[in-house]
Amino acid sequence: MSYNFHLLFYLKRPKNFIKGEMMPIYLRITVKGKHSEYSVGREIVPSFWSALKGKGTGLREEIRELNDYLDTLASKVRRFHTSLVEKEDEVTAVILRDHLTGKNTSNHSLLRVYQKHNDNMEKLIGKGYSYSTFQTYQSSIRHVKQFLQLKYEVQDINIKKVDFKFITDYELFLRIDRGNNAMSARKYIVHLKKIMLYCLGAGWIVGNPFLNYRNTAKAKARTFLNMEELDRIKNREFPLERLSIVRDIFIFSCYTGFFYIDVKQLRSDQITEGDDGNLWIFIKRQKTETPCHIPLLDEAKVILDRYKNHRICRRRKVALPVLTNQRMNGYRAPVKVL
Repeated sequence: MSYNFHLLFYLKRPKNFIKGEMMPIYLRITVKGKHSEYSVGREIVPSFWSALKGKGTGLREEIRELNDYLDTLASKVRRFHTSLVEKEDEVTAVILRDHLTGKNTSNHSLLRVYQKHNDNMEKLIGKGYSYSTFQTYQSSIRHVKQFLQLKYEVQDINIKKVDFKFITDYELFLRIDRGNNAMSARKYIVHLKKIMLYCLGAGWIVGNPFLNYRNTAKAKARTFLNMEELDRIKNREFPLERLSIVRDIFIFSCYTGFFYIDVKQLRSDQITEGDDGNLWIFIKRQKTETPCHIPLLDEAKVILDRYKNHRICRRRKVALPVLTNQRMNGYRAPVKVL
């Protein structure tokens, strides 16, 4: 949105001014009737100043250099004003002044802001964020680091350089160089968007770089196993213990509806007898933080009994020997129904 915009260079009389002394030059920026002042860091004797023209008078070399400097400042403000209008961003006298002072362009770099966000998220694990969510943001920052090194050959970049092209190039990097599918790439783009919207809210950038960006990736419809397919997995034998564990954890999840993190954190003392005389699982779901009561079906109980004395369960004091998510996914391929 465009507002009335005016620039004025003028002399500001200091206290205890003595005639013949130099006076500081100020720039007054006015937008929609509201103004903000900025000291340009130069002085001049009033007799060499034209209040009407807002510049120095005379042919002396220092006067020409001063006027060139003032023209440069005015051009910088006008260019910035034009860019804000073109982006339909907010335009105020303070925003234009801060652009000159460098307040909005301080050394906020993308990875430093990203790391600060992740550090704060780590402190809030269990208080609004899960460890698995924190891990995805850790993966995100690693992807951004790799992208900066590959595309720009730098270790970090100023947040003001994150624009539409940066975002679209980053998406291509995720899809092509990292081999992410459309939905995974979309997740990492959403993480970047969160960081940039934080920068926008903090006043470190003046425009939203995601304003014209659109991601059309959509999740595919989930397919479900029928009982025949589930039985084929359940009855399949594997020569390696780790593959058998992956199979059993998968089957247990099918009969409880638990997420990976819920199965991993499940303890034996969370399984107790309900009012109906049957065994129930009483937990708080990690992802939704809501209490959950699940009946323990016979198929799931068989798996729990199979591992109640497992070395990993005894050491970690958990109900099942769940491996890391990365290893579970890596070992899962041989367990797929063929």
